[in-house]
Amino acid sequence: LLEGPKDGGSAKDQPTLRGNNSNVIALYKEVEKADAEPIAAAINAAEKIHSDLEPLLKLWEELKNGDLQRLNVKLSVADLPRIDFDRAPEHEEAGENEE
Repeated sequence: LLEGPKDGGSAKDQPTLRGNNSNVIALYKEVEKADAEPIAAAINAAEKIHSDLEPLLKLWEELKNGDLQRLNVKLSVADLPRIDFDRAPEHEEAGENEE
């Protein structure tokens, strides 16, 4: 989900959260440079990013509400800290919030 399949199978070309995030950052930087309306290529790129993101978010919700919830139960039983989904990341990916 984050980085794609590890086995090198046919799913290797499927979108990933990391790849989608990089695409958003790159598109933002390109659009930010322009003094005019976005060109068709930028609009198409934004539409592609959006269409790639929808199934990724669905998979994330399934993971978060399934396996990760079960893991949190096991962590609680073991008196270990649970995964906190609302906690902000400790570091930002390169390129984020650069102005």
